[in-house]
Amino acid sequence: MSHYVLYLDESETFTPNGDHYFAVAGVIIDKNAHAGVENDIGVLKSRLWAGDSAATSYILHEKEISEAHKTGRARNSCYNIFRANQKIMELYAGLSNIIKKHNITTLGVCLDKTALVSNYPGETNAQLTIALQMLLENYCHFLQHVQGKGDICYESLQEPGNQPLRQRFYELEALGTMYYTPHFFQTHIGDICFEDKTNNLSGLQLADFIPNTYARKCAGITAKHAAFQRCVMRQAYDGGMGNQPKFGLKKIP
Repeated sequence: MSHYVLYLDESETFTPNGDHYFAVAGVIIDKNAHAGVENDIGVLKSRLWAGDSAATSYILHEKEISEAHKTGRARNSCYNIFRANQKIMELYAGLSNIIKKHNITTLGVCLDKTALVSNYPGETNAQLTIALQMLLENYCHFLQHVQGKGDICYESLQEPGNQPLRQRFYELEALGTMYYTPHFFQTHIGDICFEDKTNNLSGLQLADFIPNTYARKCAGITAKHAAFQRCVMRQAYDGGMGNQPKFGLKKIP
């Protein structure tokens, strides 16, 4: 039986008129592909930071890379190379190639918070509570489809940020989701762990670029890199029936 890891991150995006989007999304990687992905991320870094012996130790962090490119300033000097358009293009092309080469599946949920407040007045659940249930339901669907088992690796939040997320995971494990029973959930999904960005995990670095890419798509905002966005959407889980908007990159409500 194949074993997978779903690497997750989150992002918030605002449109010019103030509409608010929250996305939790990432990549599903077969454990058999981990070594290859790790190697290719290292090769990409060595190409981006050519001649720098510390290249593979640098973290691919979308927010800081975008900041360096947009403002010309970076808190960490290693990101200064991304002031140049060429490096940005090289980065996103490299990430796209890795996703395609290893047939990595993307998965996510984007919550239109403005529409949520409008359509469901009153006291609603927290955004992560809503998004996580649907996301893990679709992850269960994926694991059933491929006859596999899987774990979850979430980029660590500032404490106590991890605790509510961990608690929500255990609730879903104990009670099930809207469609899936607790037994089905426990049969397919193992555990959730939280890893710091500084641990230099390739899966989390790939996942770091997915939520904002997806949120921008939902919000109708220009993508930071159009070809990369197309790659993310094309690789989204389709439920085995060509339905990516339902199973892969789901917009709610």
